[in-house]
Amino acid sequence: MAAFRRAIEEGTDIIETDVHLTADGAIVCIHDPTVDRTTDGTGAVQALTLDQIRSLSASGGRPEFRAERIPLLEDLASILPEDVALAVELKSDRFLEPAACTSLLDVLDRTGVRGRTIVLSFKMRRVRVFHSVADDIPIGIVS
Repeated sequence: MAAFRRAIEEGTDIIETDVHLTADGAIVCIHDPTVDRTTDGTGAVQALTLDQIRSLSASGGRPEFRAERIPLLEDLASILPEDVALAVELKSDRFLEPAACTSLLDVLDRTGVRGRTIVLSFKMRRVRVFHSVADDIPIGIVS
């Protein structure tokens, strides 16, 4: 969250985040498929529950960020000013499941950012499945 807050303070127009699903279906903002590199824990994000993920320090080994945690997507969305857009990159094949895409859509609706969100992925199949659930949200491919 510290990086997202800093970007907002610096006047960004758009925040990009990568998302994965936890074992219990929570959508969390993390780049890697595992927590090994950026936290004091180990394991695949999709194999850990939200409670397990929230117990980890996401300091990346930097003492000044010891209190940082892997945020939920809704944590990020809740701090976005109304003039800041959101780019969500689907990093997991679990987003090939329409139910996962519906969960993502629910977060975007609940937090009021649906109208200023773009959904991205390196894999076209992921964004196509998401687009089948929400064809009003722009999609894109990262190459």
